[in-house]
Amino acid sequence: MTQVVLVTDTWWKVVDVESADEVVDVEGMSWERDGTHPGNLAAGDRPSEIPPEVPRYVPSVGA
Repeated sequence: MTQVVLVTDTWWKVVDVESADEVVDVEGMSWERDGTHPGNLAAGDRPSEIPPEVPRYVPSVGA
């Protein structure tokens, strides 16, 4: 198991998944790995409470 963070415009949640693939199905939705990297984010782009060390996933466009 590995931890990832699911991020939407209004909430975020750290969850355990079998593996951090490009797309994961969890919480009843499909999520895709966010292509941004912490070093490239503008100030304020990521809420400070979100753990920066876990992979970030956003709702899948194809979902």
